[in-house]
Amino acid sequence: MCSRQAAPRACVRLNRDRSESASSVWGSERAMKRIVTVFCLFSLLLARRAQSEVPAGAMESLVGPLTPMGAPAEATGIATYDAAEQSRGKFFAEQFPYQPNDLVSSNYYDLALTLYVAYYRSGDTYWLDQARRVARTWRDSNNNQNIPKYLAADYSVGPTIPPPRSMSTLGLAVLALESGDAAAREVVNNHARLVEQAFVQWMDAREAGYSLMALVAASIVGDDHRLSALRMLDVILAHQKPDGHWEQTSNLVPNNQPFVLNFMTGVLMEGLVFYDRVIGDPRIVPAIQRCIDWTWGTQWVAGAQAFQYGNVNSGSVSTSPAGDLNGLMLPAWGWALLRTGDSRYRDQGQQIFAGMVANSNALLGEKHYGQFYRSSGRYLGFLQAFDARNAPQSSQPQPLPPPPTPDSSTPAPVTAPAGCTQDSDCNDNPCATGICDPSGSCSYVDKGTCCCQQFAAHCFTGCNGCRGTCAPGQCTATNVGGRCE
Repeated sequence: MCSRQAAPRACVRLNRDRSESASSVWGSERAMKRIVTVFCLFSLLLARRAQSEVPAGAMESLVGPLTPMGAPAEATGIATYDAAEQSRGKFFAEQFPYQPNDLVSSNYYDLALTLYVAYYRSGDTYWLDQARRVARTWRDSNNNQNIPKYLAADYSVGPTIPPPRSMSTLGLAVLALESGDAAAREVVNNHARLVEQAFVQWMDAREAGYSLMALVAASIVGDDHRLSALRMLDVILAHQKPDGHWEQTSNLVPNNQPFVLNFMTGVLMEGLVFYDRVIGDPRIVPAIQRCIDWTWGTQWVAGAQAFQYGNVNSGSVSTSPAGDLNGLMLPAWGWALLRTGDSRYRDQGQQIFAGMVANSNALLGEKHYGQFYRSSGRYLGFLQAFDARNAPQSSQPQPLPPPPTPDSSTPAPVTAPAGCTQDSDCNDNPCATGICDPSGSCSYVDKGTCCCQQFAAHCFTGCNGCRGTCAPGQCTATNVGGRCE
């Protein structure tokens, strides 16, 4: 059979090497030529289809939406934000791993992801090279290579196995997609399998958020963990208090007293936003709204432009303002603004962003750099998408000129959203109904006559009524409704 990697060469070989006996079996040499030609064309079609199996919008789901450097201009302190992203980013990238014997600490808060963000915002391939180097080093670490042993019940490797907060899954998922790195995809899948085995339960908001992100990221790169992601989502929503907050207990606070660490809540809401953008669930936006309303109303310190570190003064937790952690809170405000149009979230988000920028002198270590930049850029993307959607047509910003053509090993930087305004803008797919979602991007629902590729708009004929979610190339019967850091 002509493999997708070597289909043309294999087809030439088949044409050259066919034997007299084969010719006699098929009736004539002309018939054999026709059969070989059809066979190879079919194989080439399979190869072409395989090359397009990266889901549409998958990269933006992992790292964005993002804006170019300097945008949006209305974000208070954007120039300072961009300058620190690049100057401090180069320092932390070039010193990686700053603890060669501790790659978990050297990559905490996913340094590879933050460097990819810098690349997609700037188009400078320096950041791409550094992101790949960090991601590949983390991919090959004992921490990740020992996970299959642990999953096979070799618990002697337990001390090397990262919990969800230390997995740095998204940077590896980006590597898997942008460079076709099969080993990175395998590690991402192992992260999801580890979550399924040990972490689909309530521990704290941070672990829950990272667990959810690992399951969704693994599904994006091609290993379907959506059912487990839904179970994790159910666990998270079941533990939200009626007033909107999530709490935990641990030895950080004595006497088993429940408490909140706000930055952990930010990570949890990052996970909810990620799930909602990739898979979707109508419960998520109301849950995020309840949480940010509670957090803003009880934890925001206006004079410091910061959230309290925690909601109690006890043990290792204090109510001191921690503006250096503001960045972890921003994706939830941006998503709530984009999905609801409530201007409160825009006003509050601008204050959160300004308070974060005011603390840019706190970027003293890789961890702090990751806390600033792993997800705050998404807020800028949501803000710009909201502005573009609500601006008068005559004042819509013009697209940026394309960046210089990258070489074949360089993925194109993220550009602004396509900007659909109505469902009909998305109806370019005969197998799916196009929907213009609130972010101004097209999504698709299978019409039931074709089989949709997982998370993508591509489809294949001949599935005879695929009415729910689809694995790539298969129909399914499932019917789915649409400072202790």
